[in-house]
Amino acid sequence: MDELKSSLRTLPRPVVGMDIKYVPNHRPSHSSAKLLILYAGTRCLIIQLCSSGKYAEFLNSFLANETICFVGTGMRNMVDVLKLYAGNWLGGAELGHLAARILKKPNIERHGLQDLAGLVAVDIKQPIGQCPNWNATVFSHEEIKDAVHDARTYYVIGIIS
Repeated sequence: MDELKSSLRTLPRPVVGMDIKYVPNHRPSHSSAKLLILYAGTRCLIIQLCSSGKYAEFLNSFLANETICFVGTGMRNMVDVLKLYAGNWLGGAELGHLAARILKKPNIERHGLQDLAGLVAVDIKQPIGQCPNWNATVFSHEEIKDAVHDARTYYVIGIIS
């Protein structure tokens, strides 16, 4: 946690890529949210939401920091989920909206992650493989790479935009 905060201090603009991993379900819900991934600089923090009570104080203060731009997709869902763990967090920037505003291209707001990455000249390689079981308590190196992929990409696009 301290390393993530420290990494933010070295950035020209404090941007954090955020993602939540869900257990496959018909629609994301509070009970299907399993992992919160925060990515900034070269640091990543993965919090298992089932044990987030240990991290409630950190999450409350970290997410309340108005100097940090939290970037991701599905932010409305994230706000709903994180209210259970981080009190009154109001949310962050929807990646498409942020890119559209900064690049002054309103038509890109609904573009997918790969298209947005291409617009800011970021080459992303989508993880290949089966969706990991986010209910697990131990993950392989490949599963961790899969888990952080989107949050890292949100961060990279957010910092460039």
